[in-house]
Amino acid sequence: MFGLTPAHLVLILIIALIVVGPGKLPEVGAAMGKSIREFQKASSGAQETVVSALTAPAVPQPPAVPYQAQPSPYQAQPAQPYPVEPVAVQMAVPTATPATPTVRPPVQPTVADAVSAQPAARADS
Repeated sequence: MFGLTPAHLVLILIIALIVVGPGKLPEVGAAMGKSIREFQKASSGAQETVVSALTAPAVPQPPAVPYQAQPSPYQAQPAQPYPVEPVAVQMAVPTATPATPTVRPPVQPTVADAVSAQPAARADS
């Protein structure tokens, strides 16, 4: 049992008696025994599950169907040659005389412009 000799077990019992005390020692022993039994049950249940999973016959798989590529409607189609027609090139020829700019006469201010430019009179003064 984990390489423990009877001398080791006696030493552990003496230390437990000192730490826990003589009144609580039977209760602690019973609780430890119950815990060890529950751990053994849980570990044996897990071990049975693993063993049964490893020894169970394998589920037969259906035969693999080779993949057949289908043409995609989004694949690029080969380019079709378009007929090329000659295009006539026309170039703009500059005129011999430059255009003269139009000059406008200066605008004379009116009375309405002068009135609207003055600041508004205050009503409180």
